[in-house]
Parts: sequence; structure tokens; C-alpha cells
Amino acid sequence: MQTAREGKITRFFTSEELDYAVGDASRCYDPGKLSKFVRHVIFVKPDYLVVWDELASEGTPRSFQWLLHTDAGGWFEIDGKTPDAGFSGPASEIKLVKDRASLNARFLAPTEVTATYDFWPETEKNYPAFASVEAPKAAMQNYVVAMVPRRLNRLLVNAGFERGAAGWTPGGEPGSQAQGSVDATVARTGKQSVKLVGEKPERDRLLYGQWYMPAVGGATYRASVWCKTEDLAGGHPVIDLTFYDGARKYAAPGMFVARGEDGTHDWQQLVIEAQAPQGARLMTFRAGLNRAAGTLWFDDARLHRIDPTAPKAADTAQAPWQFSVEGTPGEGAFAIIATAGDRRDTLVINPSGDEVSVAGVTTRAPAALLRQDREAGLQREVRW
Repeated sequence: MQTAREGKITRFFTSEELDYAVGDASRCYDPGKLSKFVRHVIFVKPDYLVVWDELASEGTPRSFQWLLHTDAGGWFEIDGKTPDAGFSGPASEIKLVKDRASLNARFLAPTEVTATYDFWPETEKNYPAFASVEAPKAAMQNYVVAMVPRRLNRLLVNAGFERGAAGWTPGGEPGSQAQGSVDATVARTGKQSVKLVGEKPERDRLLYGQWYMPAVGGATYRASVWCKTEDLAGGHPVIDLTFYDGARKYAAPGMFVARGEDGTHDWQQLVIEAQAPQGARLMTFRAGLNRAAGTLWFDDARLHRIDPTAPKAADTAQAPWQFSVEGTPGEGAFAIIATAGDRRDTLVINPSGDEVSVAGVTTRAPAALLRQDREAGLQREVRW
């Protein structure tokens, strides 16, 4: 636990290819337990970051935790699987997903770590669960983590409600007493859906929406969701797709609506196909209960561009990055080898400033990057 505000930036470097900052938080902690905490953050532009933490206790072997947090709208995957609270086990990668982006944290050193996913004691109602990584106890420890951010090629997030209502914003009207919840007993696909219950026709209205997603003026979009009803009366299931300009003002004529059946019926799909107005830059998708009594379930929402000029997913695909370490962090210079497709980066970290040769790179610089692109026939080197 931090005990003082004594952190400082000790080094900083910036260039077109990489940024490098070093922060020393050693004096922020109880010196009877921690004697060193130095964090190196290196941004290899525009693709990934490397975080190297130098840690030392006062001499007693101790557990050093590496933490990753998000808010209620984000969720974690550990080695490709979604953990339940209380999870603990060996891991090599933690993925954090939030809205339309993700972050993969790959643990390069030490090579044997245990990941946990749980709530901080007695905070379940106020804060989401977090992930942590812990190596075996030691008096000195060096964590090296490669972090790869990605923009996800999708419009809707959590479209199947498998992460509860994460990413969706519920909204009603004054006087409405409609209730919404996640139902783990009813689903069209997956394990759960969203359940809406109204008590009084003409009064109860509740819609779940995702707001201000990017839109292209003149493009055609298809929005859909599956719904199931039980004793629905006085109103309908409804979905709407609304377009806005860049200032979030309504772009006329830019609201399109589809209504479903009342009564009791099994899963049926509601669909909208609409062309965005020429001035549209943003759009909102909503699905819900429109002034009705009864019960309604929603699942498997979709929103995508369908006109012939739409870019394909492959146009924005990113090659996966693979990482390896040459040398031993904390015991002199070391290198991180990063490869993706025809790209190969050799990042040498040399804290001593002495001349070293690591992974085919000879340098005196604290950091040196050798970037090779076989397809383009390029080779560039950056030294700090």
C-alpha cells in the first residue's frame, strides 16, 4: 500500500518510432517492506507497449503483485477463457475488453506466474473484480509485460448479453416502472438474455441502447435483435436506429423503427435496414419494451454495414504479435523480439549505458530499436 506521494519521472525520451519513460515510486511505500519500485514504459509506435518493473523488498522474500483494473463496462479473459470471481491458476496472458477496444497483456518474465481474478474484500457492491499476477516469493523481482492494444472491428459490444448488460445503457421515461435484468435461465443462444417486465400498458417503457457509434453518411446498415414475449399487452417490442451528425445533433430523416408482436410467442427477429443521411457521422441502436405490460426477452443483437462499398473485416485486420526475451531482465541488458507477419522488431534495453551486444544489436544507448520489414525491404534503427 502506498504511504507517501514521493514518485518521480527519472528519464524520458520520444521519437517517431518509440517513447520511453522511467518512473521511480520506491519512496512511495513502506521502506520496511519495499526498497525499490522502478517502472519502465516503452511505447513502440504504433503497435505495442513494453512495461518493465524492477522490484526489491528490504531483503525478505516477498510476493509482488502486478495488477490490471477496469470499470463495470469491461471484462477479462485469462488465456482465452472468461474467469469467474475467485479464479486462480497459471497464466501467460490476460485480455481486457472494453467497449470497442481490447488490451492483451502478455507476461514475458518471469515465465511462471499465477493469475487471480477476484474482488477486493468487501468492495463487491462498489467496484468490479480485477486481475492480478503473482510470481513465487523473492527478495528481487522483474516483471516484463508486452501490452498490445487493438481497435475491435465491430459496432455493437456484448451483443449476446453474455457479459450481462455491459456496454448497454438502459433508459425509460418519467413514470415508467418497467424493470430490466439479466436472465440466466432464458437465452436464444449462449447462456443468458436481457429480461424486461412491464406492469401497465401506455406507461411502462424501457429500452437498452448503445450510443454514438461511428456511422458513414449514405451507407446502408442492418440492425436486428431476437425477442421472445409472454403475455405482452398494450404495446410492442421495439428497436430503433437513429443517426446524428458529428455534433450529436439529429440528422434528418434519420430515425428508423421496427415493432414486434404482442401476446406470447417464441423467439422472433426484429430487423431494420436503413440508409444513413448524408450528414450522418454517428448512430444509436436501442431495443426494448414500448409502453406495454408483460414480459419480454432480448438476445443476439446485430448491427453492421451492408452496402456494397462497405470495407471488409480483412481490410482492418491486424497480424498477431508474438514476443520472446533474450537475456535476463535485472541482470544487465536484454532484448525483446517482437514479430508480426513480415515485421520483426528487436528492442534492446540497456540500463547500464555500457556497450553491449544483444540479439544482434550492439549499442551503448539505454534503449535501441531495430525494425525490419521483409515485405517492404526496410530496416530502420532508433537509439536513445
